[in-house]
Amino acid sequence: MFKGLLDFAATPEGQGLLGAAAAGMAGAKRGAPWNTAGRGLLGGLASYSSALDRQSQEEERGLLARDRDQSHALRQIQMDQALAQLTR
Repeated sequence: MFKGLLDFAATPEGQGLLGAAAAGMAGAKRGAPWNTAGRGLLGGLASYSSALDRQSQEEERGLLARDRDQSHALRQIQMDQALAQLTR
């Protein structure tokens, strides 16, 4: 059960909900329930946005690493072919 909850907390949606709860509790004031709800919603949106940004940056880093590895492999193949032609 906890594994599913922890997996959900790692998603942008889960982080947004956790951020909303934390911001709502941190900004809670007696006699101002709507202000507390607003703070919670804004905190949740900020958390969700940050998590999406982080996720897209990780994806971009992965794509750049893959491109770098493919370029390196292509250069290695070209060097091997050039060396093979020289040794004929």
